[in-house]
Amino acid sequence: MGQSFLEIEHKFIVQDRFDRDDFKRQLTNLKPIRIDQFNVLDTYYVLKGQSGFVYRHRFDREIDQLTVKSVEKNSTIRQEINLNLIHSAGSQTEGIKAFLSTFGVEWSQCLKKDVLVAYYSDCEIVHYIATCENRTVHCVEFEAVGYSDVNAALQILSKYETKLGFDQSNPEEKSLFELLLIPTAPSHVVEMFRKVLKTK
Repeated sequence: MGQSFLEIEHKFIVQDRFDRDDFKRQLTNLKPIRIDQFNVLDTYYVLKGQSGFVYRHRFDREIDQLTVKSVEKNSTIRQEINLNLIHSAGSQTEGIKAFLSTFGVEWSQCLKKDVLVAYYSDCEIVHYIATCENRTVHCVEFEAVGYSDVNAALQILSKYETKLGFDQSNPEEKSLFELLLIPTAPSHVVEMFRKVLKTK
């Protein structure tokens, strides 16, 4: 896969009392292109016989997008392929569900995010509160954009993490799929991903 189909990011789990207003001020001081706040609905699909990938339909006020992500033990570097849908047509949730059902859907689950995001020329920095059923994760993510290679991307992450006081040597390795969705999955789906995620 080309680098254009890689997602390179660090995530840091933060406490639920994390001061978002202060964080927004810090992001503003770094002079982003823009800062935005909105709600996101993500629907994840596990396809039959596919433990190496997970499919996600994202819909918010700006994006209607179908994504395939590789499932990795360490989620810092993953394959990610995005297909942008026509947002003006409204959410294509039912169409996506019908489309993926032709491949065989083993299981699907939704999560919601309350997102604060700052866009820079080389990085997107996000604080979000993600919920799925009775589980919640508070997280800050740094995602490199426009990088020339993996090392350059990691340097971008390090630059912003240092400025904002995050320990870049110790990011969370688990993806949101593993943190929030797998715990809600039926046992046969958990078993599908046990080997790749090396869970107990």
